[in-house]
Amino acid sequence: MSVSWILVWRRWLIGSFDEYCEYSLKHDMANIAEYYAHEKLGTEDDGGVSGFWVAVVSGRDGMERIVGCVGLDSRTQEDKTQSELRRMSVSEDYRRRGIAMELINALVLHARKRGLKKVVLSTTSYQGSAGSLYKKLGWVETGKVGLHWFMRNLDLYTLARTL
Repeated sequence: MSVSWILVWRRWLIGSFDEYCEYSLKHDMANIAEYYAHEKLGTEDDGGVSGFWVAVVSGRDGMERIVGCVGLDSRTQEDKTQSELRRMSVSEDYRRRGIAMELINALVLHARKRGLKKVVLSTTSYQGSAGSLYKKLGWVETGKVGLHWFMRNLDLYTLARTL
């Protein structure tokens, strides 16, 4: 009986994650420029202090490629003095070159200029190098939830950085 329950629960969680991915692709990631635009201030669903940054490199063929991105989403927080770092990603081929740090620094500078007091984020133990980078750049762990019943050694961390 307990094995059946675990399988049902795990299937539900996987389905929930798939729904989250589908929602993200149809929501903020479907039209990044509109969702993260902060020029729409004053409208009912404005982006507030939101923003989105990409890192671009030129290849030997002269073509530009997006190799990283990060978003600052003010819609996720009720407290308008803080916002959330989201969608942080750097292409595997371009990691350990300082790109993530530059993206985060641009986000923090933007947040400070717009009067934010804090930026929050969430990550998992599966993104260990990301967690280490965040801590190196001033984020402090504010919460940890063990999800070991779902996947071995999986922890969800929340971090915050005071600006």
